[in-house]
Amino acid sequence: MISKILNQRKIVIVEDDIIMPVLIENVLEAEKLNYELIRASTASYALQMIEEGKDEICLIILDLKVRGKVTGIDFLKQIQEISEISRIPIMIFSGEDSLIQEAKKYHPKKIYRKPFHYQSFCAALLEVGLEPEDV
Repeated sequence: MISKILNQRKIVIVEDDIIMPVLIENVLEAEKLNYELIRASTASYALQMIEEGKDEICLIILDLKVRGKVTGIDFLKQIQEISEISRIPIMIFSGEDSLIQEAKKYHPKKIYRKPFHYQSFCAALLEVGLEPEDV
C-alpha cells in the first residue's frame, strides 16, 4: 500500500543495537518484502538521513531507547515539526511501558512491544502497509 502509493522502497531503522536490523532484514527477505533497510545508530544521524532522502523513505522504525544526545522521544517531536517528513509513518518499538505511553502523544503509526517475535513483527509490518514488490 505505502510503496504502491508513494513508489518508495526504503525503510530507515533507528537502532543502536546491531542485532535488530539484522532480524528485520531477515524478515523482509523471508517475506519477500523487497525494501532497502537503512540503519542509523543515532537519532540525530537518522534525522539527517531522512531529511536528505525523504522522497524515497516509506517507513521509519524507531527504537525508543536509542542512545545519543537525541532520544527516541526527542526524535518523534522533531519529526512532527518538519512538515516534509512528518508524513512518513513511524513504527516504534520498546519494552518499556512508560516510554510507549509518552511516545503515543506523537501518534506513531504502529507500536511494537519487545521482545521480538517473528510472526507478530511480520503482522506489524503488514499493518503499516508494507507489501511484496510484485503485488
